[in-house]
Amino acid sequence: MDYGMNNQTIAAVSRQMNVGLNASTLTKNDVAELNAYQADFSQMELWHNYYPRPETGLSKDYLQSINRTWKDLGFKVVAFVPGDENLRGPLYAGLPTLEKHRHCHPLAAAIDLLNNCSCDAVYIGDNGLSRKVQEQFSSYFEDRNMLLEVKSLAGSYFSLALGKHTNRLDDAQDVIRSQEARKIIVKQLK
Repeated sequence: MDYGMNNQTIAAVSRQMNVGLNASTLTKNDVAELNAYQADFSQMELWHNYYPRPETGLSKDYLQSINRTWKDLGFKVVAFVPGDENLRGPLYAGLPTLEKHRHCHPLAAAIDLLNNCSCDAVYIGDNGLSRKVQEQFSSYFEDRNMLLEVKSLAGSYFSLALGKHTNRLDDAQDVIRSQEARKIIVKQLK
């Protein structure tokens, strides 16, 4: 429910069924009115929009700030990440909530929303995910394994990248440092 619905109607509907409200435009005054009209807040979720036009998605600072407010009030918060197949026209530029996710890998964007932006659920804004990305989502959320694609390396070094690697406890900001790599003896590169 969004523009055009008054808070009294929203409160009445919330006593009958689940209601999704716009997380970006709802205000604390709206929440106070909904409370006065005896809304059933356990039936409500707050959904952020997705933004088809480049440069119009939300900033991460804004999303984190507004989501902290809603989480402190007990709301479930939902946001979107772009797909990687069948992007929606006419712009075909992805459908993210956060602008910084527009050209990100969908799984990386989803993990960012869940771990750093106080989102409870993430949906794919576009119509499709490639089979590879679907497998990456499944592996991560079912087994907590991150499937990474490795481009072929020259000679015998390719085999060093294959297999299961564990991120070191002293994890780096920008790379995954393999704990297992410390045990591998590698001939000096020429």
